[in-house]
Amino acid sequence: MRSDRASIHTYLETAFAGGLGKLDVTMPGASDGHAFFTRFDADVEIIAARAGRSSPGLVFPWAELNWPTIPPRTPPENRST
Repeated sequence: MRSDRASIHTYLETAFAGGLGKLDVTMPGASDGHAFFTRFDADVEIIAARAGRSSPGLVFPWAELNWPTIPPRTPPENRST
């Protein structure tokens, strides 16, 4: 990870864009917020399915767990489509 001021600014600006609903923003060298949350949700569903009745503990880097940046999504069991 680069540590120059411009790179840090770009990282933070991109990481917090999701909290504003701007999921089209792309992290340099990576995918956009739509692709990130598609993978994120799928991985959480896999972990939950493998855990069965137990409650798995999940550990994420701060950007993923920073709740204001995670846009609301309907849980799969409540989706109408």
